[in-house]
Amino acid sequence: GGGGGGGVVLDQVLLVVDGNSSTHRVARAVGLEVTVATGLGLQLEPDAALEGSGAERQVVATVELQPLTREGAAAAVVVRVVFDDGSRMEIGAADGLWLGTSDSSLLQAGWTDGAQVAVPVGASGGAEVQVLARWQPDGPGGTVLASGQATVVVALPAASGAVVQGLPARLAASGSAGAALGFADRATLDVQLLFPAAGGGTDSVAMGTDNRTVVELTQGQQLGYVTRAAGSGLPQLVLFGNASDVGGTVEVTVRFTHQNVTAQAQATVLALQRQEVWTSPYPEYAPESDGVRKDVMYRLEGTSPAAWQELLLHMQLVFGPDGYTQDVSRSGGSTFALLSSNSSGAGASSALTVRATAAGQVLASAAGQVGEVFVQGRLDGTFMSELHRVEVSAQLAHVVSIDRVVSQLGSNGDGSGQLRGVAGSPSGLQVGVTLSDGTQLRSLVDGATNTLVLPGLVSFSSSAPGAAAVNSSSGLVTLEDNAVGTVQITVTAAGPANASAVLPVTCNLEPGPGDVDLGGASGQPLAPVTAGQSFSVPVRVNTGGVRLGAYDLVIRYDSARLRLVSAAKSYQTGLFDYRVDDGLGEMVCSGTVGPQEGLSSAFGLFSMQFEALAAGRALVGGQIVVLGAQNLEGTPIGSGQPRDFVAGSVGLDIATGSGRRRRHSAGSAGSAGS
Repeated sequence: GGGGGGGVVLDQVLLVVDGNSSTHRVARAVGLEVTVATGLGLQLEPDAALEGSGAERQVVATVELQPLTREGAAAAVVVRVVFDDGSRMEIGAADGLWLGTSDSSLLQAGWTDGAQVAVPVGASGGAEVQVLARWQPDGPGGTVLASGQATVVVALPAASGAVVQGLPARLAASGSAGAALGFADRATLDVQLLFPAAGGGTDSVAMGTDNRTVVELTQGQQLGYVTRAAGSGLPQLVLFGNASDVGGTVEVTVRFTHQNVTAQAQATVLALQRQEVWTSPYPEYAPESDGVRKDVMYRLEGTSPAAWQELLLHMQLVFGPDGYTQDVSRSGGSTFALLSSNSSGAGASSALTVRATAAGQVLASAAGQVGEVFVQGRLDGTFMSELHRVEVSAQLAHVVSIDRVVSQLGSNGDGSGQLRGVAGSPSGLQVGVTLSDGTQLRSLVDGATNTLVLPGLVSFSSSAPGAAAVNSSSGLVTLEDNAVGTVQITVTAAGPANASAVLPVTCNLEPGPGDVDLGGASGQPLAPVTAGQSFSVPVRVNTGGVRLGAYDLVIRYDSARLRLVSAAKSYQTGLFDYRVDDGLGEMVCSGTVGPQEGLSSAFGLFSMQFEALAAGRALVGGQIVVLGAQNLEGTPIGSGQPRDFVAGSVGLDIATGSGRRRRHSAGSAGSAGS
């Protein structure tokens, strides 16, 4: 019917009443239209004219019915009555719809979320099965007003295989050493049957709780048993409490009463064979120290107070039956006991102590006692190793070579180290040595405190303390002044080998607030040149945290060896003027700096171009006459004007050249503006 009317079933006809009039009509049922669907395909109807227009488009829905290929696979059923006038009416169980199938062993009908058919558990094989529908408004046994059917293909392939997962490679019985390391004493198994997928590949079906799944222990029956996990009902392998006394292999086999496939999985049950303790050199020096075992601690020659070598403690557990090992040196449950002898009931030894480090637990000498100490490793206070003997020796180990001396400020790329900073800046060295017993100490200086960790093992000296002063005991270097060339820092070891090493360093002062610097910012301030060679000298100023406004400087140089050819400003906006008197070896310059510049700890003022005239050592320096801030008052930057450059007092070496000395004028001048 349509509109607001209703329908009443009268025998084999449907009386349809039009709610808007007194008219009525009679429609007779001629059959049932049965539709079975496993899916619904939706497709947007193409229309090039409507693309991107936002106009409505039609969606085409297609009912899909695929073969049912798995136990439990289901399809929805929709039944509609077809009347002789062509109209249709959907009916359900409340309307007297009965559903069935032609083969209930392959396909069964039911009412789960509406009418559906499903493949029952235990079904096998395949066939075309008819879905049967009858309309009996009076209930079962009543008159059948209409009937219909549809065909569903059921095709259940045989399983292609099976897998059992969840069994770890290793298990350990409860209370065993393996359990102390976290290995489980049981495993819940995930069992899957594998089937070929319709589009290629493999589908899987969980079978862990299916009563047709049989899980057996086919190897290692003396080590455990198979049961069902509480709650989930999944198969579970559980070890006996004494399984780790002997260890071995357990094999789980899964088979099925309805499929001709099996699956296996194996695990090793760990049995502790031995608990090993050994010691190695500390600090470590990988890769050379990897695997090195050392059990004698020698006194280090020259150290004051007397110091001994230290050893890193190791403990590992070795398990059968496959020789699996696990290092437990840093385990939270690992401890080491120090005993005075290897006899039963021996007391604690006071000759050594154990301290924790980032690398692990370390044996260190206590109060200079010598003799033997026996170390026992313990795991969770229950599992104890055999005793490991360590000797604290009175014999001396001395430095045979100094392998590395570097500046903590880095290198210049030519093997020399760098010293940079304002006058008085401290800097550390890092020193590595090899000892007479073959072990190495790669970091003799504590980088955080710049102190020698083993005082007296080596000493330090400087070839130019006025530029780089070094503390002979700690190796702490203080930058005092610029240096021409390099300063030699010498490290000398105590002992018969007389080992020593030299680190050349460049000394380059950085300008403090209000000071002017000349030359390079790293390496030598002025690199050596050859007579006849031209070179550039940049000039920088530390503006002390304010913007520089104006400056007047005097540059002084050795006119017998240098000629100042020209100068050019380094900033973008502002003025720069200079006048050179080559006879006096002097350049007077002044300038102003634009409002967007002039704020830096190393602000570039100008660059000078020199020519080297004659071999020898030439000095370059200068004086600050005016250095004013960028304000109305021109507030002086730095105290005391005029004052000499500090960082900018530099020198360079000039080597003899092959060319003739050039003639030059007595003076020159120049200017530059914004």
